[in-house]
Amino acid sequence: MFKSLDRRRVRVVASFDNPDLKGEPFLLTSNRRDWERTHILLTYTDRWPTETFNEDVKGHLGFEDYQLHKLRGIRRHWYLCFAAYSLLGDQGHPGRSRHGVHAPFESTGQRCRAVADELLGHLVEWIAQRTKEGVPTSSIIQMLLA
Repeated sequence: MFKSLDRRRVRVVASFDNPDLKGEPFLLTSNRRDWERTHILLTYTDRWPTETFNEDVKGHLGFEDYQLHKLRGIRRHWYLCFAAYSLLGDQGHPGRSRHGVHAPFESTGQRCRAVADELLGHLVEWIAQRTKEGVPTSSIIQMLLA
């Protein structure tokens, strides 16, 4: 499991999400054996936003797939991605969106999926309403593609 440690000693902290210590623990490993468990947990807590940012940037904001060759294009892509990340991250109280998406979140990727799901739901409701009003399908398509 820890082949890269090459038989070096480490400190392992098991963290549970309940006071009864039931269920599967979340394991944290540190090569800093002099650190107390609270220091390891606090360090991980501070690092968590960086971890989710890296995951989101590579997976949800397109940094892993972009293949731009000019510095101007790369810079523009970065600015747009960071702006999107900032807007998606500005959700008010941690884990809750204040901009209409009603779901708990742990990452920006989850926010992206929730926003997409909600937008699709609103679109379906809008199409259903137009159909109920007797608007022809061709007109609805024309409005959507305009």
